Amino acid sequence: MKTKTKFLISLMAFLLIGASVASAQPDKENDPEFDNNVDMVGPTQPLPPKPVQKQQQQQQQTVTQELNYTPEHSIRDQVIGITPEIGMISYTNQSGTYTTRATAGAGFDLNFLAQRPDSEIQNWYGGISTGAFFSHNGSDSGNFFGSNSAGAPTNNSNLVIIPADVKVGYNFNSVFRFSAHGGGNVIYRSVADSIDLGSGSNGTDSAWKIYPNVGVDAEWQVSQSFSVLIRPDITLTQGNNLLNTTVGATWILF
Repeated sequence: MKTKTKFLISLMAFLLIGASVASAQPDKENDPEFDNNVDMVGPTQPLPPKPVQKQQQQQQQTVTQELNYTPEHSIRDQVIGITPEIGMISYTNQSGTYTTRATAGAGFDLNFLAQRPDSEIQNWYGGISTGAFFSHNGSDSGNFFGSNSAGAPTNNSNLVIIPADVKVGYNFNSVFRFSAHGGGNVIYRSVADSIDLGSGSNGTDSAWKIYPNVGVDAEWQVSQSFSVLIRPDITLTQGNNLLNTTVGATWILF
């Protein structure tokens, strides 16, 4: 009997000690001071933030980057471009001969679709293209620059072309854009019949007249804020069409 009594007393003492230890453990679900969202790896090191918190941080970083965005002055984010150009103009003169003369001028482009790099239309270009080009035609027997005519000169004339075009293009990558332009070319001839643009527009006096035109623009970025341009353009007339082909360097203002 003494052995059974000692065993029961020992068992009751063990159960009482176990109950006391269990009651001393914190209640993770009901204890308001226990944060279920932070599991302690060590004494003071919380686990990494949850995916929702990471997403919020990424959104905040994106907004900050957009607010601090600075244009790269590339053809992809070009708004305004000024292009000094040189080239040659080909036409039929009053003697009925197809000839060429030097031409020089400047183009001006304004892009209405310029957007930040994260835009869905960042690769598209759409705007207006204008400028002014001059050529000294000289006489029919003159050279490429309209000078040094052989024999008696015919009409010593000059030519001015002012484009009034709509330009639409696509940036294939960060350094190359191909565009098409079209609209009208306002043409001034100091002697109207020095270039055959149709019987209705020819004469011995000077003449201003607008003709439809089409052409393309191929542009390559060569450095920050600068690109090179090749621009063939055809003026469509009732007589013989006029071709103005130029190359230039575009200064990308912004």
